[in-house]
Amino acid sequence: MIRLKRLANIRLVTFDLFDTLYMPAESVSITYARPLQRHGFAHIRSEVISTAFARSFKEIHTAYPCYGFAAGMTSKQWWDE
Repeated sequence: MIRLKRLANIRLVTFDLFDTLYMPAESVSITYARPLQRHGFAHIRSEVISTAFARSFKEIHTAYPCYGFAAGMTSKQWWDE
């Protein structure tokens, strides 16, 4: 049984709802590519964005797992990385 004293230190609980309760109407890479294409970056395709994001996410997640918790990073620092 979890002791209530330990629970008293919890200040925030978050849930990742993406692709469970929240389903975007289109892929995120398409959402990002469309305005880029409208503003002169017609050569940037959604597939390129998707591949680059997956590669970058894997690298940062490997270097700083759990969104940088052990490294003392804030979520903003982790995403900025």
